[in-house]
Amino acid sequence: MRVLFWNVQKKPLEDSAATLVASLKVDVVVLVEATQINATRQVTALTKATGAVFCYHPFPTDSPNNSEFQFFSRYPPKCFSPLGHLGHMAAMGVKLPITKSLTFIAVHSQSRIYWSQPSDRFALAGRIRKYLDQTEKKTGHDRTCLLGDFNSDPFDPALTNSDTLNATMCSRVASKGSRRVASEDHKFLYNPMWSLMGDVSSGPPGTMHYNNATSSSNYWYLFDQVLLRPSLINCFDKSKLTIVEQVHGLQLAGANGGPDSSMASDHFPVIFELNTDSEDLCDVN
Repeated sequence: MRVLFWNVQKKPLEDSAATLVASLKVDVVVLVEATQINATRQVTALTKATGAVFCYHPFPTDSPNNSEFQFFSRYPPKCFSPLGHLGHMAAMGVKLPITKSLTFIAVHSQSRIYWSQPSDRFALAGRIRKYLDQTEKKTGHDRTCLLGDFNSDPFDPALTNSDTLNATMCSRVASKGSRRVASEDHKFLYNPMWSLMGDVSSGPPGTMHYNNATSSSNYWYLFDQVLLRPSLINCFDKSKLTIVEQVHGLQLAGANGGPDSSMASDHFPVIFELNTDSEDLCDVN
């Protein structure tokens, strides 16, 4: 199962999204900040570009064609079950005929323009953690993937602290399941996005680029991320995790190498893959 998620910056980028999906042979599309995406037009564009029948999987509380989070896929509607939509988070259950149930939680944390303090980001991550725990209690399993725009880099304490998301860069550490801090067990999340930071990686050094004109600037930021529970690590293909800057017929980068919002979004999309044939994911019943 190949998944693409993209913060489309409140723009009607249906054709660009369809080009990405067709070029990269994507199965599941998750669009964030998608209030200007018309779901009907998006389904038409995806189907036309790929030759496959794509479906829109809406949340019942959303308007038909205007939602902050939008899910599309090659799979029948019965394979996707909305689990809840709370502010800057939306949970979607996925059950293919050949797999155990999965949960995708799409995230779009508040902008650092308004929530700029570390304490703000810590509080937001705490809300995500609470929603994650509640969703897993509802589903009865922890085969969960968080994906989207966290407005924090992977190294931010908001993501790594045991009281928030407890996300580690190392799959071997995450595979231990949890760590004990102050007599309390905290379940791990695995964050593979660390491997894509900096210019040693094969793609761009991040998903956003800007100089904030202060005394401290990273220039490149990796706000767009995918985090997985340890139960999905063996299903996750590390070699397929990619920040997308261009495909045939679509150039997303500008002169400085960062996303060019005049052509598309100010975020690069991210693509990853889960192996549905993995023993940990394959439904043998």
